[in-house]
Amino acid sequence: MKTQYQAQNIGPGWSTELQYDEETQFRALEYLRHTPDKPFMLAVSFTSPHPPYIVPKAYWEMYKDVEMPMPFYPEDMAETYSELDRAFLRWYGLDRNTIQDPKHLNAMRRGFCALAHYVDDKLGALLEVLEETGQRENTVVIFTADHGEMLGEKGLIQKRSLYDWSTRIPMIIDYPNAPAGIIDTPVSLLDIPATLLDIVGQTAAQTLDGRSLLPALKGDALPVQPVISEYHGEGIMRPCFMVRKGPWKYIYIHRSPCQLFNLKDDPGEWQNLSGQATVSDIEAELNTLITGGAFDLDFIEKDIWQRLAQKEVVNKAMAINGTVWDYRPDPDPSKQYVRA
Repeated sequence: MKTQYQAQNIGPGWSTELQYDEETQFRALEYLRHTPDKPFMLAVSFTSPHPPYIVPKAYWEMYKDVEMPMPFYPEDMAETYSELDRAFLRWYGLDRNTIQDPKHLNAMRRGFCALAHYVDDKLGALLEVLEETGQRENTVVIFTADHGEMLGEKGLIQKRSLYDWSTRIPMIIDYPNAPAGIIDTPVSLLDIPATLLDIVGQTAAQTLDGRSLLPALKGDALPVQPVISEYHGEGIMRPCFMVRKGPWKYIYIHRSPCQLFNLKDDPGEWQNLSGQATVSDIEAELNTLITGGAFDLDFIEKDIWQRLAQKEVVNKAMAINGTVWDYRPDPDPSKQYVRA
């Protein structure tokens, strides 16, 4: 979404994204009202909150008079950009002066908050049905997301960035009879499958890349270990990794200067400590996790470009024979509604 359309593409109204979310909610509610008499797993995946920030009017009006917090833009911000940042600015065709305009920033943030509120109400309705049907006390509920949103921070929008606004996402797990609390130790989406398998007593959880979070759900301390995120796609088209361990975040950009932040001292990720002697040990440790043999970086970079030609062939073939890659439900209305 190019910046010149940012404010015009936000506001009260209706969209295909909202249509999708409404149908997702309807199907999920109907499933929970008629669950089979056996264990089940239900994934309820909403598009919101996500651009375009077209919002049902009632939710848009909720944030009419809310003073949105604005990003901090230092005068030397352009000098702090990594090659990954500059790649996205080129890819999106962003005009930094336009994206930093308070009109655009306020519209984005108002739309995002309104859609987050919209999804929160959807989740509340799902939990109410679990209560009504007597399933609340024996159902594990996980709320998470696939990415964050820069919302104009550092003059960037959408995802793909490896800063916290993009990579730090909610991970809320409601486990029956578990003590309430917040875990400060970084975890990963890769931990979800291992956690679910551990909850149901399957030893297969021990063979996965992620780790089970069940001990933490029971109140035990979670050991600190590295969490890795990666992005190699549009804009940069070469290997980029983020390693998070405790307060440290290391961003590796293949064949470009890297970044190292201490998020405890610098939550805004402005002070790049990479290359400083006082942090050489932790930087070497995190760098080795990426460059020490776990990943073939040159192969990844070559493979990124080679796959473009392969994808073009597949896309053309699918267009010819009408094949689609995504799941398309085909409900039978005769079994859903009252008929004569």
